[in-house]
Amino acid sequence: MPVKVVLREIHKIGFPLSLTLSQGDSQHSIPYSPSSQRKRLRGRRTEDLVRRYNQIASDDIYASSRLSGYLFIFTAYCVLFVSSFQARNNDRQVENDLTLSTWKFWCTFYGSLGFMIAMIVTIAAHFDSFLCPRLWRFVFKLGSKGECFVLSVLIAFAIFMVYCSTSTNGLGGFAALNYNVYFSSWAGLVACSYTMDLWLTDSAKVPTLTDLIRKSRVKTNYNWACTLFFSVVTLLSQLDTMIVTQMIQMKSSQIMLLSSGASVGCCLFALIMNACCSSPRSHWHKLEGLLLVALSSFWTWVVVRFTGAMGLINGPSNNYFGVWGTFFYSISTFGVWLKENKPFCGNVS
Repeated sequence: MPVKVVLREIHKIGFPLSLTLSQGDSQHSIPYSPSSQRKRLRGRRTEDLVRRYNQIASDDIYASSRLSGYLFIFTAYCVLFVSSFQARNNDRQVENDLTLSTWKFWCTFYGSLGFMIAMIVTIAAHFDSFLCPRLWRFVFKLGSKGECFVLSVLIAFAIFMVYCSTSTNGLGGFAALNYNVYFSSWAGLVACSYTMDLWLTDSAKVPTLTDLIRKSRVKTNYNWACTLFFSVVTLLSQLDTMIVTQMIQMKSSQIMLLSSGASVGCCLFALIMNACCSSPRSHWHKLEGLLLVALSSFWTWVVVRFTGAMGLINGPSNNYFGVWGTFFYSISTFGVWLKENKPFCGNVS
């Protein structure tokens, strides 16, 4: 029997004495170590517990890790429903020229109610053992594609709810300034995305998009992606504001629209170049640094110029948080770039 096979079998059973095996001129000594044997047994027990938990979660859905996500979704849309219900009976008028959109208000009201009912049914289904237990296990068992479809539909409706609730003439926008509606609608979207991430990691064993970007070889990709997200939010919200308020001819609105559009283009260009020109021999990292200097400087000027008390963008809104998010991540992207390019920065200095 080969020496490696003997060593492997002895490690499995934990030989009680120090043993020396010889083959030709080579010798292999195996000391007995109680602490290493205890660690090995503890590792096996942990693996057995994880395997047993996954087996329970696949057979009995009441042990599903996605339950925390469904409770998070229910809480967010419960706050949204209560806030919209209170606004329904409130005659308080906001002192501006905007009019609350009726259809967006009712979409917010009935949409949050629908989310609450759906989450109550979903949570109750995880504990049902009388009505349709086989159906619920088929839909919500570990690795079920039915649950993936349900979560995809929830995310799509959550995005629609964010638009209805946080747009300029929505209940959470400038037309009503209901900040509970604004933050709870975004919290609902985050909760749906969080639950989908749990399904991907627990059921499909697939890394999420965030994990893939974080583990990318180019460290600035994650910050570029965050800058892209906030730039898109700024672009869409500014476009919505210009259409609703008829401020298309205003110079400041045009500057904001063009700046957010240019920022989206820069982020897409940087992500594509990071994927195609990640070799250290390429000179893309130099151009990336210049692009980050220009982008961070420009968004610093935008924050100072347009987000003051009398500025174009003030108060909690998609525009406001989009501008500040783009500013923050453009600065942080430049900081990550400086950290990753220390030799180049040292040569320049």
